[in-house]
Amino acid sequence: MDLAGRIMGDHLDMDRHLAVETAGGWFDRELWGDLATAGLLGIALGVDVGGSGLDAVALALLLGVQGSHVAPLPLLPSSVAALIVDRHGSHEQRQRLLPDVVTGTTILTVARLQRQKRIDVLLRALARVRVRHQQVRLVIVGD
Repeated sequence: MDLAGRIMGDHLDMDRHLAVETAGGWFDRELWGDLATAGLLGIALGVDVGGSGLDAVALALLLGVQGSHVAPLPLLPSSVAALIVDRHGSHEQRQRLLPDVVTGTTILTVARLQRQKRIDVLLRALARVRVRHQQVRLVIVGD
């Protein structure tokens, strides 16, 4: 986690936080890209999709570093959604979505279904709904 701390420490100061907010962005894209380059966005994903193959404890430590730097990143929602796909998605879904999560070009998120709570419903929704936002593809899980 020293690497994550160094990357975030190098990027984040009050001026950078203000610049991200002033630009109207909801997260620091440059920092997101640097974390991807360092291999940290896929820390808990399988090596077959480009991840590090570590566990949720490693992800929790990374999230702790993010919190200590108050880093404006979608790390928690994207990582949780990616873990769901990694652990419960089909081979095709894993290969289609997760390599782009690791490289930082896709951000996943989750949504709560009110009536149907089965994971296959979430994964079907994942395959259907996509929203483009500049150069980062956002994939919304849920209806």
